[in-house]
This record gives sequence, C-alpha cells and structure tokens, in this order.
Amino acid sequence: MKSSVVRNGEQFILRPGLLRTQKQIAQAYDISDRAVRYWVVDGVPRRSDGLYDLIEIQRWKSERKLRRAKDLKGTTLFWRNERMKYKALHMELKFLKLDGQLVRLSAVEKFERERNVFIKRLFESFPRRISVELATLQASEIESILRERTQELLQKIINFHLPELITAPS
Repeated sequence: MKSSVVRNGEQFILRPGLLRTQKQIAQAYDISDRAVRYWVVDGVPRRSDGLYDLIEIQRWKSERKLRRAKDLKGTTLFWRNERMKYKALHMELKFLKLDGQLVRLSAVEKFERERNVFIKRLFESFPRRISVELATLQASEIESILRERTQELLQKIINFHLPELITAPS
C-alpha cells in the first residue's frame, strides 16, 4: 500500500523516503517516540509541507554527530576518553607480552640477520658441493639434480627458525 497525503482536496502519493509522522521516523530508525521528540527539539529537518525526508534526516544526523565530536575536542571528557583508549592499548600490549605473543624488536632483527647469513652461506656453498656430482653427467641428469638440490635449499630456508623466537624473551 502506497502512502498518500491529501492537499487542497487532492490526494498525492508520497515518494519513498518521505514520512508524515514522528512515529514513522521512530519506526524507520528503530528508536523510541521519545528519542524522536528529542530530535525535533534538536532541530530535525522538516519540509515546508510538514513531511519528513529520510535523506535530510540522515544528513542532519551526520552533521550533528560531527558537530558534537568537534564540540568535545579539548574538553576534559575528550581527554579522558583519549587517556582511556591509550590505557586500554597499553593493557592489551602488556597482556600480549605476558602471553608470549610479542617479541622484542632486537630479537626480530637478530633473527633476520642470522637468517640472511644462513641463506648466503647456503648459496655460496652450493656450486662447490654440486660441481663434483655433476662433472660426468648428461644435461638432462644435471637439470634433474639441480632441480632436486634447489628444492632442498628452499626447504632449508623455509624451515629455518631460531628457538629463542618461539619462546618470547622477557
């Protein structure tokens, strides 16, 4: 059933998004009639024909929210909220450290250096270790062995880890 309104004896069908009553606004936003009355006091937009436009109400709500956030900036309440956010973050980091989920930056950097040295040594020793094995083989056999040895190298790199990183240092 389409909603309609009567003006000067003529009946007009309302376009979607236009509401006639505050009760319809309450239903549209799933809020109480009382909350809508507060909105009206705060200046919810109403068209000259007495109808409420949901698009205009949504725009008004967004602007109102921004205005309130700007009004709070610099107040005691604002700084109290900021302090609570950082305190919560600090507690979360403290918990993660106690739980062993955080690792010191120095330990991560040490791991990266040692991993890079490990990889470098693997690749530096590769030609020397394989050259003797490949000296008397055919090209297809060489290719097969190189592929196999390269897979072994990659597997060693993938499996490389430091035991002290598994248990987070305190």
